[in-house]
Amino acid sequence: MTADGGIPMTGSLLINQTSSPQGAWNSTVLASFMSVLVTESVVSARCASTILGDCRFSDCTVQVPVDAGLVATAPTQFSAGPLTFTGLIDGGFTLPPDVNSLYLSSGTQRLWLDGAQVAITAPGAAVPPFTVAFEGPSSLTLQLPLCGPQSCPAISRATDLTVRWTGQTGTASVGLNIGGKLLACQAPASAGQLVIPAAALSRLPTGNADFQLSASSSPPPQLVGGFLLQSTITSAKSALSVTLQ
Repeated sequence: MTADGGIPMTGSLLINQTSSPQGAWNSTVLASFMSVLVTESVVSARCASTILGDCRFSDCTVQVPVDAGLVATAPTQFSAGPLTFTGLIDGGFTLPPDVNSLYLSSGTQRLWLDGAQVAITAPGAAVPPFTVAFEGPSSLTLQLPLCGPQSCPAISRATDLTVRWTGQTGTASVGLNIGGKLLACQAPASAGQLVIPAAALSRLPTGNADFQLSASSSPPPQLVGGFLLQSTITSAKSALSVTLQ
């Protein structure tokens, strides 16, 4: 999206909570609203990516040239005023922008319960007023494979892998990450399971990988003045170690 003069303007709201097997929580909030002055044409690169059913395989050891068009330089940050968060376990809080008009907060607590009606409201400043509403995604509990506090049993890349969990809200995601190669598969959390086909697993190499289960909610992008606002709220489990065979 562009403002007058063709300057792209974007907004981003990211809220994350992560739980460990020991029951500890970490949380982060990051928000920014910016425009970028574009001055020259370049060719960029990104990870090679392939869609495999409900999975996406990304190989960041292979860079694919992309015509990036005009390269962004001299980004300018804008304030939306203090952001107010409601629907949280402790009731909520207000997060003011820092001196650079960025919003950043971190803590060691769980922010929301499963299915909570979470909202973020801005009174408006350089960015017009807005409200974003989420249904708080579940903190999913892994049922299968049967994993310990730090690791999971070895996974064969030659057979389909069934992943089961409890938790109903949001979109569930299972990620396997090894050596710059990532396989991420999604299903509605309410489905309670997904099956990662062997054809997708075989794209990963053998060796030690990270296995992570999460759930997220993302409302449709919202146009706020000239800013295209995209928001995601995620509840994740700490990554577990697994051997791919």
